[in-house]
Amino acid sequence: MSSNLLLEIKGLSHGYQAQPLLFNELHFSLEAGHQIALTGESGTGKSTLLNLMAGLDTPQRGEVVLMNRSWSSMQTNERLACRRKTLGFIFQAFHLVGHLTALQNVMVPLLLAGQSFKAARLTAQDWLSRLGLEERINGRPDELSGGQQQRVCIARALAHSPKLVLADEPTGNLDPTTAQSSLNLLCQQCRQTGAALVMVTHSHQAAQQLDAHYELAQGRLHPMPKPGLPAGSL
Repeated sequence: MSSNLLLEIKGLSHGYQAQPLLFNELHFSLEAGHQIALTGESGTGKSTLLNLMAGLDTPQRGEVVLMNRSWSSMQTNERLACRRKTLGFIFQAFHLVGHLTALQNVMVPLLLAGQSFKAARLTAQDWLSRLGLEERINGRPDELSGGQQQRVCIARALAHSPKLVLADEPTGNLDPTTAQSSLNLLCQQCRQTGAALVMVTHSHQAAQQLDAHYELAQGRLHPMPKPGLPAGSL
């Protein structure tokens, strides 16, 4: 077993009542610092797979192991503490708190992780400055452009130094130019912090920019080739 192994999915089977299984005996592993993209048709279970990776859903069979610990072996409070410390989330719909400023939105996970107010404020300021938002820290979400909101989301996801960032269609609501800029920032900042990244996207062009690209189809993850490389399958 690789010492860099961060996440492992073992024999995962999961679905919903009266519907075919989304996954059947799915196996997958992710190493620390690796960036992967997941594509696939709507309804194939991409977002569900992210939820299972995050321990938000419980699989019908199999297990998800994060940093050598299965989600199923954790008590509720242990799961919550692990998510707060280890995971960062980026959502297509942003999910910023409307009455909070950009600075306050980034501070929230830091305060939940136990940082003092002063330390959380300094860390949030630093991250917003890194992402070019030093002059917008007091702006509320409805006062920010889509690209600015997305950068706040990136700052919020990375400020507490997570080991794994899960991004569900993070550029889906952005115009092409802003989407590319946000994707570049996300990948760059993950590399600088050493965080692994799993990104769900409908854009094959965006997917090709990450270390690896998998398509979810018929309950399996199929490795997609880089230009000029042969395809494979899990």
